[in-house]
Amino acid sequence: MTDAQTLERELVRDLATLDDRFADEHFGADLYRALAGNALAKQDLPGRVSLSWRRAEEIVNALRADVAREPVELAQSGDEGAVAETVAGELRRLGWHARPRDTNRHDDSHVASAADPPPAEQGERRAPVGPEETDWEQRAHDEADAGERLMPGRPGRSAATSGRDPEERAHPAS
Repeated sequence: MTDAQTLERELVRDLATLDDRFADEHFGADLYRALAGNALAKQDLPGRVSLSWRRAEEIVNALRADVAREPVELAQSGDEGAVAETVAGELRRLGWHARPRDTNRHDDSHVASAADPPPAEQGERRAPVGPEETDWEQRAHDEADAGERLMPGRPGRSAATSGRDPEERAHPAS
């Protein structure tokens, strides 16, 4: 487990102690913005954690679910990185501080959500791979090559490039 993952777990454990605050949808949105655009560090612990916007949303909604609240759409809702005073105060009380994340370089402390699997209705079921679907490439090459046939009576001139040459446009073939 990386330092960032360890810090993420510590952060979630600490935030869970604020369970009464998660009944307030506005607090959840403010916490999301603080988590989504900043690097967080805990005093007396090395390193920092930077959550992806999606991961920040997942954490807030999991904490809301723990107090029987419905999830809210937060990812990319705007003002990511803004830290409301109520959230800043709670983070300080828990020993955490937030600083703007540097997005100009790779950050090993960045924690993202697991990749989503493809939707259930997608895949080979919707993209058959039978022989009739695989000969398209040969047909495409044959059709493209047909356009490359030389124009009758014009040695070295291709039908595929007809009209592209400014000289041909000025003096069209009859």
